[in-house]
Amino acid sequence: MSDALLDALPGAVGAVVLLFLGAWENDRRTQGTAARKEAAADRAALETQADELVAAVLAVKAAGNAHDHLWGSWKAKAAVGLRAAVRGGAAYARPGQRGFPAVMAATGTRPP
Repeated sequence: MSDALLDALPGAVGAVVLLFLGAWENDRRTQGTAARKEAAADRAALETQADELVAAVLAVKAAGNAHDHLWGSWKAKAAVGLRAAVRGGAAYARPGQRGFPAVMAATGTRPP
């Protein structure tokens, strides 16, 4: 009986070792999959933050360009000043109310 037991022992040990190696490999693959999913989620969050940053930068650049377009040259400043003078003069000369309250009423604002 001991000869049969000794003959079966290397096969049993080999089977147990293969079982543990299979479990270890399965655990390693499961952890790798979880790490890849976590990395993908982190990457998606970073991409979302980057998109928000780009949108904010573009908004600032658009506001800066609009400011430069409106106020960047003497022609733009002169055009705004001329329009304000014409509208204010027309409101001042309109019959009825006179003076600064007439200008404020013409522009849709109220005097304080």
